[in-house]
Amino acid sequence: MRAWEAAGERFILAFWHRHLLLMPYAYRGRRISVMISQSRDGELIARTVARFGIGAARGSSSRGGLAGMRSLLRQAEEGWDLAGRLRSWDRFLVPLPFSAVHFVYGEPLAVPRRGDLDAAARELKGRLDGAEAEAERLAQQG
Repeated sequence: MRAWEAAGERFILAFWHRHLLLMPYAYRGRRISVMISQSRDGELIARTVARFGIGAARGSSSRGGLAGMRSLLRQAEEGWDLAGRLRSWDRFLVPLPFSAVHFVYGEPLAVPRRGDLDAAARELKGRLDGAEAEAERLAQQG
């Protein structure tokens, strides 16, 4: 188990949207919530992840984002972990039945409360891309 998770430290788990279906297998904590759009597709996703015990805060950058963020913050105050999602609504992955799935976790990225968010977003993107490339490399090895 990841040491910071085992120690009970709070965190935001970041992953590309296309990997949302794999989230229930990657997260080993007690309660986690994700931000999901208020669209009809979002409703289907919210209902699906609820079956895996994942909470949803409804909102997106185009509709209801502030309300969704407030909901996430309330859940964080109640002890929920949060899953971050960067913009990427393409290439949603659905693994084939009985296929091998590789999870690659990067090192935690601490972002100062008043730090440079653009620089942190670029660093996070690079780390997510690197972890995804490593998982794909492992998958190709068999």
